[in-house]
Amino acid sequence: MRAGTDGPFDRFTIEIAVTVRAGRREDLIYLDGWPGFDTPAHRQALRYYLQQHRLGEGAFLVADMGGIPVGQLFLWYLREDTELGDGHTVASITALRVWPGFRRRGIATRLAAVAERVAWQLGFRTLTIGTDIDNEKAHGLYRRWGYREFKRSTYEWDGRIFPQVCLRKALTGPAPGTQPETAGPRPTT
Repeated sequence: MRAGTDGPFDRFTIEIAVTVRAGRREDLIYLDGWPGFDTPAHRQALRYYLQQHRLGEGAFLVADMGGIPVGQLFLWYLREDTELGDGHTVASITALRVWPGFRRRGIATRLAAVAERVAWQLGFRTLTIGTDIDNEKAHGLYRRWGYREFKRSTYEWDGRIFPQVCLRKALTGPAPGTQPETAGPRPTT
């Protein structure tokens, strides 16, 4: 290579609008191929979240940048472990992910804030979230959002059992001046 041609040639910052919206079938083309999440189990889970969203059993949210999802979150209304989501007053955040190149820019925070507003709007007053026991970065982020550990448990994923920290937060209502989101009907369980 010739001298002076190995860059960097320029560096600049651009602003790009990100919209949090309901997930759609066409999002799967992008979400299916995320690094580290491009497995059959993840692809099956994404389709399940989309189905549950359509049935009104949860809210599948994506952070959209120019038509391309750069973040995702699923809000369960009812979980098998009813301490995590009871279908009435307690809902649960899961599958919170942001594309690696867009992390540490507030996208996960915005997704979680929208999930909190949706949950409040549907009558839930407590949200839970879990993280692998050794994921201190996520645990710290959730604590900064106001979540506090209330138990440790396990979850099954792709035939394996993983230990997790479960955190919860009492919801206090939407922030003044925020627009309500529409995520789907409240479950009738």
